[in-house]
Amino acid sequence: MPEYNVPDVLLQGPQLLDRPLTRVNVVSQPIIKPAAGADMLVTVPFGTVWDLQSFTARFTASAQAANRTLGFQVKDQSGNLVYQYQCTANVATTLVITITFSEDCSVVPTALATGNIVFMPLPRAWFGAGWQFGTFTGTIQTNDQWDNGAFWAAEYLPEPEDQ
Repeated sequence: MPEYNVPDVLLQGPQLLDRPLTRVNVVSQPIIKPAAGADMLVTVPFGTVWDLQSFTARFTASAQAANRTLGFQVKDQSGNLVYQYQCTANVATTLVITITFSEDCSVVPTALATGNIVFMPLPRAWFGAGWQFGTFTGTIQTNDQWDNGAFWAAEYLPEPEDQ
């Protein structure tokens, strides 16, 4: 079993515990499919901090005409938008595309086509409890659909109180 050398991290915030975050787990999980016409969002659970590594989801554009743009967004624990990144290439009707947002990507796609697997930049950030991250769709239509979402993060946890 490999061991991880994790430095003590002491972060303070309204939804964090008052103990150093000395344990780390690698979290990888699917994301619940949102209703049609809605973006996909994930909320960081109470008492943890996540260092997001990558986030992947598939977008299916409906037949409704619109110049959609796809991107990534971050909201703080109060729901305020603090970061938004979006691709400048428009998404055509009935396009089906898988996008991976990754911190090791710096190239912005200039064209999108059905079947493409596209990589887009992701900010290097630690998200505290209650923060949200997920997709952003400019001019989203009522039948557009995000699905097959998943993410990978390092989850920092406090030591149990009894230790």
